[in-house]
Amino acid sequence: MQIVTPYDGCGKCLVGVRRLSRKSDVSNSPERQADQVTKACTSVGGHIIGWADDWEVSGATDPLTRPELGPWLMGEMGPYDGIVGSAVDRIGRNTHDMLNTGDLMKSTARSARPSAAKAPYSAGTWTSPPRTGDTRDRDVGT
Repeated sequence: MQIVTPYDGCGKCLVGVRRLSRKSDVSNSPERQADQVTKACTSVGGHIIGWADDWEVSGATDPLTRPELGPWLMGEMGPYDGIVGSAVDRIGRNTHDMLNTGDLMKSTARSARPSAAKAPYSAGTWTSPPRTGDTRDRDVGT
């Protein structure tokens, strides 16, 4: 069982995000994802206040309509400062999903952090890699 602490307003109260299309998938097992999420959370000085565990949910499902993550994103689960996932594809399937989720997080003064080990995003802010011919990072969430 993963440790969950109450929301305390510290600015780093994060929701752990895990998703599997098939819960029997060993390469992305719930345990492995929990470990990666916990490490990513700890690396930014945060703590987990809840889990959005979407099991048997396709990656093609819009993050806003996922049974567990959707209510967090829509502000129905109480206060939190951001989400943290084990990898970018555990939060959203494609660029469209990721940009929409990042924009939603930014508009609500929250952050989205994929595990640094699995994604080319910094632990401090969620930025996309530079586009061809563009050396600046594009901020999609703070």
